[in-house]
Amino acid sequence: MTSSATEGRPSDSDAVPLLSPDSGQKPRHRHRRAWIIAIVVVAVLIVYTGARGYAVAAPLQKIVSLADSVGAHARAGDISAVAADLREIDRLASDSASAAGDPMLAAASALPLLGDDVSALTSVSRTAANISSAAAPLVAVLPKLESGLVGTDGRIDITAVASLADGVTSLSDALDAGQKTIAGIDRSGLVSQLGDAVAKLDTGLTAASAGLSKFSPIVRALPILLGESGQRDWLVIFQNLSEARGTGGLISAWASLTTDRGKLVMHKVGSNDVLAANDPVPQTGLPEEFVNFWGNDATQWLDMNTSAHFPYTGQLAQNGWKKLTGQTIDGVVTIGQGVVQTLIAATGAITVRGYEVTPQNAESFLSKDIYAAFPDVAEKDAVVSELIGQVFTRISTGKLNFSSMVTSAFSSTTTDRMLMWSSNADDEKLIVKADVGGIVPTTFGPTAVVAINNGGGNKLEAYLHTTVDYALQSCGATDSGGAPARNATLTVTLTNSAPAGLPIYVTPRGDQNLDGVPRAVGSNREYLSVYLPVGAEENGLALDGELESATEAVERDRVLVLEPVEMAPGQTRVFTVKWLEPSVEPSTGKAMTGTPTVLLSPLLNDPKVTAATVAPCPVE
Repeated sequence: MTSSATEGRPSDSDAVPLLSPDSGQKPRHRHRRAWIIAIVVVAVLIVYTGARGYAVAAPLQKIVSLADSVGAHARAGDISAVAADLREIDRLASDSASAAGDPMLAAASALPLLGDDVSALTSVSRTAANISSAAAPLVAVLPKLESGLVGTDGRIDITAVASLADGVTSLSDALDAGQKTIAGIDRSGLVSQLGDAVAKLDTGLTAASAGLSKFSPIVRALPILLGESGQRDWLVIFQNLSEARGTGGLISAWASLTTDRGKLVMHKVGSNDVLAANDPVPQTGLPEEFVNFWGNDATQWLDMNTSAHFPYTGQLAQNGWKKLTGQTIDGVVTIGQGVVQTLIAATGAITVRGYEVTPQNAESFLSKDIYAAFPDVAEKDAVVSELIGQVFTRISTGKLNFSSMVTSAFSSTTTDRMLMWSSNADDEKLIVKADVGGIVPTTFGPTAVVAINNGGGNKLEAYLHTTVDYALQSCGATDSGGAPARNATLTVTLTNSAPAGLPIYVTPRGDQNLDGVPRAVGSNREYLSVYLPVGAEENGLALDGELESATEAVERDRVLVLEPVEMAPGQTRVFTVKWLEPSVEPSTGKAMTGTPTVLLSPLLNDPKVTAATVAPCPVE
């Protein structure tokens, strides 16, 4: 806006020339023309931006519809239709990204009012293109899945399974990156429709990333399990997450099998009473710190997996199996209720002693319903063993519905995951790379580990709900050795939601006489393990706000805090651990970076975990 010729105008003696003393009024016209030209350019840019913005947005709207179609076709098992949908999504995402790459749109992102919307739309388009591109390998392998994975020699096509695993891994990484990009868009200044769309996309990508994170480890593990490098002998163990242990749950049913380049042969199945009858388990190959801390518990099949570090369990299981059978197995695989449900989604429903176990009810059946349906303990154990045996017998046929597996993984309410260990060094490297090794890492950084062991000898983790919050706090502290450190707090909240009227087998207190205090039906004792970050020093413990002491040890270069938590039915307890953790990388002297991370043992009920990213501490 310009002022009038006289209003607010200085006197001639005070006037300041716009360009030069002899330029007269010409500069004013030039100045006015410059503004007119600028306004015209901006107007043209806005109009052009609107047209190009539509070219970006229109394909994205179609992609949203096709995404729903992919889900529907996957649930129906129509792999050809899924592949066709993904190809069309790739084409649309490419069109949108091409339009989003227009230099004029980049210029428009600097405009007031309109710029935030243009930037957001461009980010969404590029994210869609990246995810679509990452899905391309899956499109190539899907026809093979539809035609079948078993050749005339009876072997599962490991190459196709490995290609599927690579494609799923690529897509999972793209989803994670896309979710972070979309979550970082400031929606406060966007037009309502775009802001709502970005929020919906953020929610969708978060769900997709979480669902795929439950499916992808199973697919990545399959080539290793199927003996891609040659003949392997495995012990597969079902962990009952209803009775928690450090790596998941009580060792229950088991199956021994041999695989060789896609050929799977089942040998025996059984229940844990066969294993437990052969206690104690030799502790050969285990580090002294583990043996000293876990003691006699680690020599028993039913308690050998109390540590959160799965290779310790694998080594013990190999030792115990050798003592029991004389056979040296190559590796150990554990699965819980969530993985079994996902595998049943691939193999199809299984009927055991008149009870149909489906992808919809497997988790609930193995966690709760089985105790009412089969009150006799021996029959209950036999049912679980037979179920696990049938699952792997069907896997050996190669007739697997991977679409149903994905759907089941997305609907799972557990954090169960397949874990593997192998005494073959090359296989173990592949296992760790596939992120199914259950490793408690020994690297520096803001990573804490939380695990739970049932201390009551019952099945009440089916009703345990957990939240964990890891907060990096103030800088400027020093540890006991004078090294720079920052404060941090981990808060674990446990809620026992066990209802009245549960079967007797679910609610016993095997520790009833521990201190002579009677326990209410439905009560439990949880042993909570918290592994501090490498190099961290414990700096205060509290249970429900009251100062607390706990058993402490060192495992995997981490301080391990073990806290018993007594829980009445319906009770919520809050355990807090404070510590000082390194703020400087010891080997480089640089500021410690990395996203705060909490690694959790597999739990039956999906926990809520929060860990906010904060700026690194300054290096003095």
